[in-house]
Amino acid sequence: MKIKRDLDLARSRTSKLTEELADDTSLRGTGLVTTDQALLSKARALERENTTLKTKLACQNPEILEELEDLKYNYKESIKINVRYEAAIKELCTIAGKDSNDILRKISCT
Repeated sequence: MKIKRDLDLARSRTSKLTEELADDTSLRGTGLVTTDQALLSKARALERENTTLKTKLACQNPEILEELEDLKYNYKESIKINVRYEAAIKELCTIAGKDSNDILRKISCT
C-alpha cells in the first residue's frame, strides 16, 4: 500500500536526519547554530512532512480517516462497557463472598 510505503519512507528519513544531526559536529561550537536550534529546525521539518503525509492520506482515500474515527469511537465505547462489566463482577463477587481481584486477574490472563 502506498500510504504504508510513504510512512516507512518518512520514518526512514527521520532516522537518517537524526543520525546526521548527531554526526554533524561542524555546526557545534561555531556559534552559528546550537544543538537545540538544529533540533528544533529538524523537528519543524518533520512536522511539516507529517502534515503533508496526512494530507496525502486524506486525499487518497477519505474513507480511511472515517474508518479510523469509527475505530477510535468503538474502542472508547468498549472500554466503557468493560468498566461496567468489571463493576458487575465486583458486585457479584461481594454478594458471593469471593475476592473480585482474584477473578479479575484470572479473566485478564486468558
